[in-house]
Amino acid sequence: MRMRVTDEGITVPKALLRELDEVEIRWQNGGVMIAPVAAVESGEDDDDDDNYPVIADDDPIYNFGKNPIDIGITDASVNLDKYIY
Repeated sequence: MRMRVTDEGITVPKALLRELDEVEIRWQNGGVMIAPVAAVESGEDDDDDDNYPVIADDDPIYNFGKNPIDIGITDASVNLDKYIY
């Protein structure tokens, strides 16, 4: 979801906050972090977010580009989709 920031800021949709009654908003690691107050006070709030998918260490995406071959293409990083399809 993308939102334009106005002079007043943004409004976070209630659907994203689920049943939360109170949140803490802070600047963390170069971005805005919104965390449930109960999790922050209990120490449950760490940098791992359960809403992000977990990628296994053996996932092939980690090996993408590790053993490239030279076929004379100089714009593969720019036109990757073109060459894949």
